[in-house]
Amino acid sequence: MKILLVEDSPVNCEVISTMLKHLNHQVETAENGQQALVCLDHGEYDLVLMDCDMPVLDGYTTTREIRRREQVQDQSPMPIIALTAYVTSEHYQACEEAGMNDCLTKPVFLNTLRAVLDRWISALPMVKATREEVEVPSLDGQVIKQLEEVMGPEMILQLTQQFTKYAPQQLFALQQLATSHDREALRRKAHQFKSESLQLGATKVGELCKRLEIIAQTGSHEAISTCLSQLDMELGSVCDALNQVNQ
Repeated sequence: MKILLVEDSPVNCEVISTMLKHLNHQVETAENGQQALVCLDHGEYDLVLMDCDMPVLDGYTTTREIRRREQVQDQSPMPIIALTAYVTSEHYQACEEAGMNDCLTKPVFLNTLRAVLDRWISALPMVKATREEVEVPSLDGQVIKQLEEVMGPEMILQLTQQFTKYAPQQLFALQQLATSHDREALRRKAHQFKSESLQLGATKVGELCKRLEIIAQTGSHEAISTCLSQLDMELGSVCDALNQVNQ
């Protein structure tokens, strides 16, 4: 990923930047929230690591401004991970209320950093995460092949037929939750359908569900609708691919 690290401590900035590069990420830095907003105006990033307590413009205020701009411009919300030395429940709540998606406590250790970033890498669209125009197949044939070796062709036939009937019901449930504005229920349902889709090798459906999980938390209604429309189209491709497997 291309990551914007917003951190006012030179020591922390150097340490965390080195860790990010060790994990093969691209890193740009800003010393405070004001600089971060300038960077976001002129650059494209996949994720922001945001220190909470900074001079000039703190992390909470900066995050709120980022979320405001995303809504005005109808953009999908960018993952923002809080960097904080505090571990109280009140502080975590403040991060969430500001619009941050996750939290890393200081001092930051490599394994912890890796775990948090891996969680959010998996939630990003694959094309954006790799920054290449990669054609991702609707159905991963290797996954189907491995399942067939374990479960046998008859069971795979039943599972794929079940999925082609079940998937439209899941999509309808997601659409109903989006209409009702129940963001948490929408996030949970997208998480469930993501797991089910990836289990059967429906790669693109899984990636779209991952994205919907993030958008459900802080995204605009228009962004949710766009993601659901993409999911609807992709499900058609997946069901066609599964029907070919069953022939």
